[in-house]
Amino acid sequence: MRFKRCRIMGIFVVTALFTFLPVSTVAAGDITGNTYFFSATWSDQSYIVDDGPLHKSSLTGDFQLTVLNITASDAYEYRYLGANYHSRAYDPYFENRTDSVYFQDNKVSFDLSTEDEDSDNKSESFSFEMTPHFEHHHPGHLFFVNPVWSTHTTEWNSAVQEAENNPTVSEVSDSIGDGTFSLQIVVNTESSHELYGAMNGTAKIAFDASYDDNGILSEWQVSQTQESQNENHTLRMTFTQHFARFSGGDVVLDSGVTTLLGVGGAAAVGGLIIGALAMKKYYS
Repeated sequence: MRFKRCRIMGIFVVTALFTFLPVSTVAAGDITGNTYFFSATWSDQSYIVDDGPLHKSSLTGDFQLTVLNITASDAYEYRYLGANYHSRAYDPYFENRTDSVYFQDNKVSFDLSTEDEDSDNKSESFSFEMTPHFEHHHPGHLFFVNPVWSTHTTEWNSAVQEAENNPTVSEVSDSIGDGTFSLQIVVNTESSHELYGAMNGTAKIAFDASYDDNGILSEWQVSQTQESQNENHTLRMTFTQHFARFSGGDVVLDSGVTTLLGVGGAAAVGGLIIGALAMKKYYS
């Protein structure tokens, strides 16, 4: 099991390694006793001003989920073993806990919130949140969803419609299938940078996920690319959070996720909030 945080620019690299032996098999329709192994990138960030140095940081680790039981009330009881992370921890930390998730109520959707105080169809600030998302205090919540895919349609389509009706949004495209979800949103933005002054730009949000026939996550990624510019400067910030199952069960790799991530997998905590403040440690 590995934990990893790295910063480019010659700052530091810290790693710790733990190994667990894969011991799971798949039982069709009954996953009790199965163990699923995942790699996580809670945060992969970059920031650059003009042609200056590229600042990068990442937080990664591995963990496993074992399904202990399914209750009469349709909850999976599971054990989470391995790396975990939350925003108050400097690095990923080791976690060994049992918890439960009511997977029938877990349906894939999202929420986009924007603020446009001067009504010029440019957002001064925004946030984007996937449902479900990774929560350090409930780490298995993201990985088990309702396997009846038609139950996801209403909430997903409603969220898409709301995004399409947002006057600060210039582009929305999506697809939803049997265990696959894809979304792209472009938000027009404006900001007043404390160093560079008034800036205009866009925030491009992309989401891709795939789940197997039992509703167990195979691969999940959300990313944001935010570009802002004025006559003197151009800023570019990126943020990615990614989870991929590499063993256990029938892994369904989404080609959109794999292409989007490249090799980054082979955050934002307590609710994946992506917006102008996501890169604050570099931006201010």
